[in-house]
Amino acid sequence: MTSHPADVLIVDDESDNRELLCLMLASEGFLLRTADDGQQALTMIAERSPDLILLDAMMPGLSGYDVAAAIRANARTKDVPIMIVTAMDGAEARRLGRAAGAEEFMCKPVNRAELRARVRRMLGLAP
Repeated sequence: MTSHPADVLIVDDESDNRELLCLMLASEGFLLRTADDGQQALTMIAERSPDLILLDAMMPGLSGYDVAAAIRANARTKDVPIMIVTAMDGAEARRLGRAAGAEEFMCKPVNRAELRARVRRMLGLAP
């Protein structure tokens, strides 16, 4: 494991959702950054690639699926793990997430213990 904290980018157009995810992960010691839309997320990722992206699916402008596809299309960011975190449920939403390049899919409301466990696993950290 590297000596620096994992850099986790949380992307959601709802400030309450961003704050809640930050609160749920605060005790993990990660560097938590937030973006409030897909374009801001892509700009932030271009400046500094995160270790993990938590991405809302339904946002105005660029959807989470659009953002995930753009991340996968970029040679520098194509391997950054992505978890779609959304209020959408069902097989079609999961299919769209996987097709766009997301490795994980989590439905809101998010369970704190499950979120922390999945994030740690995606970052390659011990449980």
